[in-house]
Amino acid sequence: MKNPLATIGVIIKVSPYEDIQYDYGNGDFGTINDLSPFFFRVAGKLIEDDFLYGLYGPVTGGPERYIDLICSAMLRIEPCDWHTDSDSRANFKISPTKVARNDEFDINEYPSLAYWFLHPGGTVVDGFPQFGRAGEIEVFESS
Repeated sequence: MKNPLATIGVIIKVSPYEDIQYDYGNGDFGTINDLSPFFFRVAGKLIEDDFLYGLYGPVTGGPERYIDLICSAMLRIEPCDWHTDSDSRANFKISPTKVARNDEFDINEYPSLAYWFLHPGGTVVDGFPQFGRAGEIEVFESS
């Protein structure tokens, strides 16, 4: 049996299922048609008000452009519990830093969304490059 996703030290495989959005910070932004999986080691949990909404950690494998960056994976579907589930769907951002809540994001502008972290604009990162989109996640290797 695999460890749950929210286990510190496990390796998570992310399999994107849409084109990857990128921003290199110099006016160079767009999408990449590359659905190659990548991997990250869970270093910490993204929690707000005692609610686990995501995980983050260093990218350990996959396309070279992601190496030495941090992947933040956020819940995408309900019901799910990353304390017990070993696979799920997630929104993800890859950048030099883990995500933080975007205090300027107004969830009221998106009545179909129950939580701010379900929208890409609900979180922010610092630095470039930045990559993001959505995909399947699963525990690939236990610690």
